[in-house]
Amino acid sequence: MRLTVLGGSGGFPDAGPAVIKGPKGEDVARDGTTITVPAAANPRLAGYFVCLGPDALSVLETDPQ
Repeated sequence: MRLTVLGGSGGFPDAGPAVIKGPKGEDVARDGTTITVPAAANPRLAGYFVCLGPDALSVLETDPQ
């Protein structure tokens, strides 16, 4: 499965490019970034563990234990 960051910030097309921020405030994905989701696993994005939910994507500073 692949996810792509699309649309404006916060999902509003006129709000500028979509950006996903990391836990330290840095950009880890921008409009058009494709995230490959491994089978039966969560992906990593710019080195961060990414947890996918039904309506959210969480970028975690440390891996869950």
